[in-house]
Amino acid sequence: MFILLLFILIKTIQGGIFNSKIFKHPISIAVFVYLGWMLITSLSSSMPLVSFKHFIGTMLVYFSLIFSSDIAFQKSKVYLLVFRSLRSIIRFVIFFSINNQLNFGLFDRKAAHFVMKPFYNDHTSYGAVLAMFIPVLTGLLFLKKIKIHLKIVIAY
Repeated sequence: MFILLLFILIKTIQGGIFNSKIFKHPISIAVFVYLGWMLITSLSSSMPLVSFKHFIGTMLVYFSLIFSSDIAFQKSKVYLLVFRSLRSIIRFVIFFSINNQLNFGLFDRKAAHFVMKPFYNDHTSYGAVLAMFIPVLTGLLFLKKIKIHLKIVIAY
């Protein structure tokens, strides 16, 4: 993560691709508050060295993910490519899980815990991904700027 963050900083200095609005985004603010609180609690920790090590690791992960995603998603084509890839993968996992569930019995509660393996270890992780993904797809169906043929593809 340190190397990734260093690479991002070098690219930012060379190309001027840094977006200062990222610091005002609500998610970034929440991350900064979280990291600030983690730093404060590290000072009063019973094992401060371990706490600071965890703080630095967490800070590197968050900063590298925030800045790399900002750079990657500056172009809408990249965003659409990632979204389409995720949609295709989720669609495959859904079909795979439903097929397994039908093979074991639609109302078999024990089978519901393992039909999504090897993609997810637990049905709660699988359900959480669906709970985050399905509302986005549903919202896209109501956007006026999306053409009807794309809406049919999204609904499928």
